[in-house]
Amino acid sequence: MKVSAKVSVWYSNCFTSFVLVLLMSCLLMSSPLYASDTQPPTKPGNLTAVSVLPFQVKLSWSASSDDTGVTGYKIYRDGQEHAAAVSTIFTDTDLIPSSTYSYSVAAYDTEGNISEKSLAYTVSTPVNSLVPVSACGYLDKANTTYVLQNDVSSAGTCFAVIAQNVVLDLNGHTVTYDNGAPVTVANGDFESATGTSASGWDLSSAPNAQRAAGTYIQPVSVYSGSHAVKFSVPAGDQYLRSTVPVALEPNTTYSLSGKVYNRVNDSISLSIELDGTTVKAGKTGQTWRGFQYINARFTTGSIVETRTILVRLAGASGATAGSVYVDDIKIQRHKVAGVVVGPASWRVPNIVSDVTRYGNAPGVIIRNGKIVQGQGASDYSHAVSFEESSGKDFVIRDLEIRVHGANSKVVSSYNATNARIHDNVIYHDTKTITSRDSFDGAAVKIEYPASGSYFYNNTFLTGIQTALYASSKVGDVPNRVYGNTISLQTMYTNDFAIVSGGSLIYENIIVCGTGNNSCRGIAGGINTKIYNNTVSVQQLPRNQEYDGCEAYGAYGIQSESGSNIEVYGNTVTAYAGECEAHAFRANPFDDGKTMGENNSIHDNTFIALASGTARASAVKIADADATSLDIRNNILVSNSQWLHFDGHAVGLVFTGNTFKTAASLDSQFYPLTDYNWNKTLYPESVKFLDNRYPDSATAASFTAASVRNGSVNDPYASYLYAWPLTVQVKDEQGQSVPAALVEINDKDGNLVFSGPTDSAGMVSAVLNEYINNGGSKNSLNPYSVKVTWKDVSNSQQVTMDANKTFVIATSADSIAPSVSIVSPVDKSSHSGKMVVVDATASDNVGVVKVDLHMNGKHVSSASAAPFTFDLDTTELASGSYTLSARAYDAAGNEGQSSNVTVSLFNDTTPPTVAITSPSSGTTASGVVTVNASASDNLAVAKVEFFVNNILLVSDATAPFSFNWNTSSMADGDYQLSAKAYDSAGNVGQSSGVLVKVKNTLVDTVAPLVSISAPTTGARIGNQVVVAASAADNSGVTKMQVYFDNVLRFETNSNNFSTKISFNGIVKGSHVFLVKAFDAAGNVGQKTVTVNR
Repeated sequence: MKVSAKVSVWYSNCFTSFVLVLLMSCLLMSSPLYASDTQPPTKPGNLTAVSVLPFQVKLSWSASSDDTGVTGYKIYRDGQEHAAAVSTIFTDTDLIPSSTYSYSVAAYDTEGNISEKSLAYTVSTPVNSLVPVSACGYLDKANTTYVLQNDVSSAGTCFAVIAQNVVLDLNGHTVTYDNGAPVTVANGDFESATGTSASGWDLSSAPNAQRAAGTYIQPVSVYSGSHAVKFSVPAGDQYLRSTVPVALEPNTTYSLSGKVYNRVNDSISLSIELDGTTVKAGKTGQTWRGFQYINARFTTGSIVETRTILVRLAGASGATAGSVYVDDIKIQRHKVAGVVVGPASWRVPNIVSDVTRYGNAPGVIIRNGKIVQGQGASDYSHAVSFEESSGKDFVIRDLEIRVHGANSKVVSSYNATNARIHDNVIYHDTKTITSRDSFDGAAVKIEYPASGSYFYNNTFLTGIQTALYASSKVGDVPNRVYGNTISLQTMYTNDFAIVSGGSLIYENIIVCGTGNNSCRGIAGGINTKIYNNTVSVQQLPRNQEYDGCEAYGAYGIQSESGSNIEVYGNTVTAYAGECEAHAFRANPFDDGKTMGENNSIHDNTFIALASGTARASAVKIADADATSLDIRNNILVSNSQWLHFDGHAVGLVFTGNTFKTAASLDSQFYPLTDYNWNKTLYPESVKFLDNRYPDSATAASFTAASVRNGSVNDPYASYLYAWPLTVQVKDEQGQSVPAALVEINDKDGNLVFSGPTDSAGMVSAVLNEYINNGGSKNSLNPYSVKVTWKDVSNSQQVTMDANKTFVIATSADSIAPSVSIVSPVDKSSHSGKMVVVDATASDNVGVVKVDLHMNGKHVSSASAAPFTFDLDTTELASGSYTLSARAYDAAGNEGQSSNVTVSLFNDTTPPTVAITSPSSGTTASGVVTVNASASDNLAVAKVEFFVNNILLVSDATAPFSFNWNTSSMADGDYQLSAKAYDSAGNVGQSSGVLVKVKNTLVDTVAPLVSISAPTTGARIGNQVVVAASAADNSGVTKMQVYFDNVLRFETNSNNFSTKISFNGIVKGSHVFLVKAFDAAGNVGQKTVTVNR
């Protein structure tokens, strides 16, 4: 019996090695023993919902069960997925008073199986009672909404919330905190001088000190100006003293701070001190590569204190020759806040320094206004600061927030459970920080792990390190970070726009790759998904730690020291000018120890563009192996480097990635590089499997590449270039043959694969085309493929240089394939630019190739069915041509088709087309008929109609027209145009016709308000029932009640009756004002005058 084998390219995770043991392991993993869990949990029961507060609903339900365990619960509000929980209780916040909501719950397990939804439960939130507030102070009434009546300002902290479930509605007003007059340190920046001596400073006890300026440090690293105090070392202990004392307020907490620079010796100590006290901000040892910020916190006594400042050098007598510097000496208040939530008496020092009352305050909502840090520019003084026990169920929304003090944040919280920060505009204008590792430069920082919190739709416009720092621990509900737009201008290391482990990070836009913007993009840790983000990054030479470019440059997305990180669907662009940049960076190992596994990087576009002296790579890899990292199906684009290795990457596999070059290649385009400075940091047996390229030139760039270390080939580096292969075995009747033995040997006779076919007659392997070892390229082609079944066998050679099909028979095959051309038909005529030729071919074993010939000359080949050829006739003269096809099998047998004669007529004249109606300048509404006329030297095949260059309709029959429904279009100007096509593919384009669409009727009708209680002239007491209603042509969206111009009540209903309580109303006339609003912003109102 004759046995044949059909060999085609195929690949799965199971077949990444040649050895039989891995093949058998793969087969075992597909058996029921390794079957994944598909059983969803049971449906949650007994859902209840209770709303005691006007902005909050508490849910509870009975637990679900699951065969592998319930992981958590999805919360649905009004039919849409809204949140998640790990327990059977959940608090929904940020709701609208006097509104109805419907909830349901579904359980999910570790495999992502989701149960049926519970029965829905409907609940209504109660009416909101409003308390006006017009000055900074303590908000101490639980379950209360405070409404700010005017802009407020405070020298220190403005509001302290010390009760639970408080709403602070800024009502469109501005809270300015930290607005006390700053302490003036005369010439603390050393910009004023007489000669080399700084004005306001006595240098008589500092013989080695002078005021200096110049190139000793990057100007961007100096807090203000370009001068500092310089000590020339070696030198004895010495100091300079300020000659203008500073006056410090009593009972006030301050921070004494400055910048120091020492790159000379670790024995040197630089300090800034308050003379006559123990207050000392100091640094012993070498600083970062640039200026380092130092500070010391202190609290004054009960009277005004007047102090001078000392700048001291010590421990420099044995130093090597050099210079050290001190600059930018300041005294500012320490730890105040715009709003502090839940200050606790037990914390020392407190999260703010100027409160005397304390209380736990979960469930706080702050919204609708501005919070601005004032002229005090205090240290560690956050716009909103949460104590640890109050970081639950809070909401910060619809705010504009601006901070600029050292180490000050927009939001600082010790934790965040079920919190929401959304729809805010953030300016984080801090200039300097103490610790980059503590993320003191984060605009929003959650100190401890957050759980089930949402950070979305915020706009970050400025910042020097990080926009958001918030992670969750294993087992907690993941945080969600989405829809944020982030632009930063970073000056510190670890400057990722988003740092969030254990979270879902998606659909964010990070704009750090243009102009003055700079940052790294997204850093994700264990159990993080990063998907569908758009990221652009660059670094500028202003990093304060490195005094220029940050070490290792910009990263678009980074996964480091974590497991189960998935990165997909992102578009990342990294720009390198003076500073290097990398679109994606992975470092799953930590200090050489295996830390991470199962990290998947797939279906992303990573772009790296170099325009200066620094390198740019699409992907940068540190220590990694095949178990820690899977990189597949990405698009890598670069004009500098596709891949850079700065660690020992062993056996890592890159699968199915597409490599492209940018339009303008860097002068030193090295596709593969490493940084093997110690002979241990290099790629070893890294495999590139099934690479894809846009063209042969790009493919040649890769296959000609060796791993470069600097400008030379790295002799330690090695990589494999491979293709997947599937062997399908069939007998002469075309039936699959299981248990046939397939053996593959390389060109040197080494057995690289041996395995049986499965029940479908298939077996798969991966074959290396070549190995590049230290720059020496060794081809492993050709391979010998042998098939053995029962007592017959056969061998043939295959060259692995592409994703291809290979056919082999187990015994000699002398039967030629049959082949015929089915289209075009014989003696047919064609006038198009492209003639499609379809051929069919068959063989007793299998067809490996079909060639198309024209007038006896080979013009094209196809290696797999369908055997279709696109014959471009644009350069052929009109006339008669003979087509034929030849089919081949693996044994080299050739079959030839009958000839097909075709006549070609090349038509190059495009049709003419014009829009005949409506005419230009027409105003249109509703449905409008658009007509066009078209003609051609032969015939018009179709006419396409466009609106603003967007195709709407194609019409293949004259008269050419379509009905344009403008009711779905926004009012404005639109351009109509048309294209006409003939059968040869020639295209004619009409002129544009400009039409104005006007459908919208502007609503200018205000609601009509009616007050039924109280009546005009009524006498009122301490409680008054107010009842009113409103009607509007488009609907009432909101009603408000004012008493003597003070807001007392608000509802989203168009009618209400509520009781309002008063205290201390003076006798005389008073006015109730009721306002009603519609969606167009029209306001109707009515007043009633009453008496007391």
